[in-house]
Amino acid sequence: MKAAPTIDGRLQIIIEEDQDWLALDLIIHDSVTGNREDLCEHLSSELKERQDWEDYIRPDLETHFSSQIKQLKKFLDESRDQKTFYIDRQGAEYWYGALNQSRLSLETKYQTSHIESLDEINELELEMRSAFLRSQFYSNLQGLLLEYIMA
Repeated sequence: MKAAPTIDGRLQIIIEEDQDWLALDLIIHDSVTGNREDLCEHLSSELKERQDWEDYIRPDLETHFSSQIKQLKKFLDESRDQKTFYIDRQGAEYWYGALNQSRLSLETKYQTSHIESLDEINELELEMRSAFLRSQFYSNLQGLLLEYIMA
């Protein structure tokens, strides 16, 4: 898979192998792997003491999170037969949100953010190494979205 900005302000994704679709599908899988309550709690450390947290803020966050995932899943399903697709400014919002949810879910489950060296990566069990690499992929894709589309 290749990703590159376009002159007209979009991000072009080029699918080179069928495995590229698996990597993209894992964004959806990883975003729902974590407990949505944990994700809300992660974001709410200072807000959860407010009365309106449980009544208004949390349900809105959960709805927003769910909407981002549904939009990305629909986009991926509709793009499945294409070898190249584009993410525009409007799409970047839900892509970024879904990628962020996936990264946070992976971090909650595997706690890999402390890993820095290649030796540490090589010493990880396969499942944890895979989670780390996916998290890095999601982070890099988010970086492209921020730098070229959302800026």
